[in-house]
Amino acid sequence: MEPFNERRMILEMIAEGKISAAEGEQLLRALEESFAEEEFGLPEAEPVNAPASAVLPASGQGFPAVLPALAPQPRSRAEMMEALVDALREAGVEELTISDLQELMMRNVTAEYVRELRALGIAPGDLGDWLELREHNITPLYVRELRTLGIKGLDADALIELSESNVSPKFIAELQTLGLDELSIDDLVELSNHGISPRYIAELRSLGLEDLDVDELIELGNHDVSPKFIAEIRALGLADLEVDELIELSNHEVSPQYIKSMRALGLEDLDYEQLIELSSNDVSPRYAAEVIEAAGKPFSAEELIELRQNDVSPKFLRELREQGLLETLAFDELIEMAEAHVPARLLKKLKR
Repeated sequence: MEPFNERRMILEMIAEGKISAAEGEQLLRALEESFAEEEFGLPEAEPVNAPASAVLPASGQGFPAVLPALAPQPRSRAEMMEALVDALREAGVEELTISDLQELMMRNVTAEYVRELRALGIAPGDLGDWLELREHNITPLYVRELRTLGIKGLDADALIELSESNVSPKFIAELQTLGLDELSIDDLVELSNHGISPRYIAELRSLGLEDLDVDELIELGNHDVSPKFIAEIRALGLADLEVDELIELSNHEVSPQYIKSMRALGLEDLDYEQLIELSSNDVSPRYAAEVIEAAGKPFSAEELIELRQNDVSPKFLRELREQGLLETLAFDELIEMAEAHVPARLLKKLKR
């Protein structure tokens, strides 16, 4: 039988519990010695009798006074696999195959790694969890740093989720310097997943938004409500808006530039509700400018919304104006003519 197959049988017997790790180690060593003799015909080493006159040269004449210790020799793969089997069994993983051990070794899940995490209280009984921990680069140092920061409830699943969401000890420490020191693992994951950085929170606080909870921070971030957006909106006189109102403005694309453009058309006293209504009804600054120019007169926010809702075009207004009818029609009549699609020329004939 080939030495590799014999070694594999021994490891399988260890994994299945048919023999102890110590017994397996004896068998593996005996196998290696037997293989060396068969392969290379190595004879037993004979003692060397040195002459009595042979002495080591004094220090400084070729050899140091104290010979350095030999570097520790690396363990064989078989010994590493045996140690890993023992460590995993201590962690509660009972069923192991040679394929499992090969995959664990390939992913650099070692006995030392298993025992260090166990010492930190991380001891999943499922083989897949150990592979996941290693794949997500969950190191003992990472666990210790999280514990030092007071993070509770750490298990394999929580660590993997934190790592997947790029929650670093630095991220947590910076949040804690802002007073957010009682966040749950779910809170940390949500903040990181939605790109809510400590810097973003600090900038919001500098604008007076100091008591925001996790949900509010995430809502603001999700709707692209930046500190710059808030500062510019406030500079335009909208200083007392709640978090929900800021989110609504951003959702409806009511930007500082939108407000400035509307004010340039004479709509200077628009409040929060009017801005939302104008934008919701697709009253853009361009449309407003075109209908005002075509009519030769201003419109209120409510009138602009009604014109847009009834598809009143600048062309229609211009034709009414050219026919001399625009000044004679009440606004309600104008809307009625537009709804009925009455041409300006026909309307002029009817007015005679």
